[in-house]
Amino acid sequence: MMSVFLPMLASSWFPGETLPFLFVAMAAAFILGLAFGWIIWGRLQRYIKDHEENAERLERSIASLEADLQRAEKDKQALIEARDEALSRTGE
Repeated sequence: MMSVFLPMLASSWFPGETLPFLFVAMAAAFILGLAFGWIIWGRLQRYIKDHEENAERLERSIASLEADLQRAEKDKQALIEARDEALSRTGE
């Protein structure tokens, strides 16, 4: 492939000099690369932000559920103690 491309450059297949054409082509490729990189970076940042927000929401939800669990365990222990006390009064 390269051996086919080099004679085309030497024979000046593009009107005018090939150096300006190569410069423009390489500059355009570089600018397109920067543009695509910028787009991908922006999408990545948005993706990271969405996942961080989701993680914070889940952490708050877990904290709320843990508080509910502790409250339920405390209520369960209070009910067990009340049952034991009621059973001990009836058994006496």
